[in-house]
Amino acid sequence: MRRVIVVGPAGSGKTTLARRLGAACDLPHTELDALWWDAHWTEAGAGEFTRRLRPVVAADRWIVDGNYFSVGSRAVAWPRADTIVWVDLAKWRTISRIVRRTIRRSRSGEELWPETGNREHLRGALGRDELLRFAWGAYPKYRARYSAIRDDPELAHLTVIRLGSPRSVHAWLGEVSERCRMHLG
Repeated sequence: MRRVIVVGPAGSGKTTLARRLGAACDLPHTELDALWWDAHWTEAGAGEFTRRLRPVVAADRWIVDGNYFSVGSRAVAWPRADTIVWVDLAKWRTISRIVRRTIRRSRSGEELWPETGNREHLRGALGRDELLRFAWGAYPKYRARYSAIRDDPELAHLTVIRLGSPRSVHAWLGEVSERCRMHLG
């Protein structure tokens, strides 16, 4: 496992898992949201996103997390990856995590990506076209897309790991972290 993509719906814990796996296995981590979002929640756009992603995945070792499948990730990162980790948690769990995370971030004023000034606010999560509505509507799309990975001949080179519960995420991360420690140590 040298080039890893962590995918799943919003609120599934992609970034947390990718950070922890990256730290345990000495893989440089990039959050794809950080490549997509500029200051004031301005979208970089597909061309700029792809330009930013290319040098990340040109390296020999990396881990990225996010779903930017149709705007560059599938064409640029997936052919270079060796492993896809799909965090496939229940919809109710991901939605409840988004609510808790947004409340925590709203209270703390945490900046999401350095120098963007982007912060989550409750009004941004609950608005007509905002995070909760997006997450609710996109959930089935992600499940269908990632369920089909093993059937796509262009992706036959990938090891696909599907983690369906927080318990399985924790157990898998523990096993892989131990293997990496033994290998790196």
